[in-house]
Amino acid sequence: MPLIFLIILLCNNVAGQSSVCSTGSASLNITATVLNIFPVQLTTLHNMYIDRDINNDREIYISPLTGINAGLMRADGIPDAQVRMTYLINEVLREESGNGKISIRYEMSGNDEWVQEASEIIDTGEAVFNLGDDGSYYLWIGGFVNIADARPGKYNGRFTIEIEYL
Repeated sequence: MPLIFLIILLCNNVAGQSSVCSTGSASLNITATVLNIFPVQLTTLHNMYIDRDINNDREIYISPLTGINAGLMRADGIPDAQVRMTYLINEVLREESGNGKISIRYEMSGNDEWVQEASEIIDTGEAVFNLGDDGSYYLWIGGFVNIADARPGKYNGRFTIEIEYL
């Protein structure tokens, strides 16, 4: 990420002579501004869907490689740029009235093309990869969902992900 510094020295220009700068003490203020002209944009294309009916066990597995219930996000940025992605692996969702909870251990896969089966598993919470030729990278979100303490109701959660240029 480039930093742009601009330092201007002001001198008095005397007619017919070269520039004359005062001598003595001076103070100089330097301001640096980081310009992130091309931030990585994240767009949710499909939410992760947890269907209790698909499995009567206490834990449901949603495969990011093959699961039709996996969530899908697209990261858009500078074509071919190398980025680092981090995300929180574990999350607990609480039912709005406090009667139940769902524990999730997220697992992701990623690919620079919209081909889920060809994506690569990202299960450590961090990955370094290059955005595609068009600046896009696709991320499928799944994982292990523990529903042992789930009760009927509404559960809301937030999947936290950060992507930065290297």
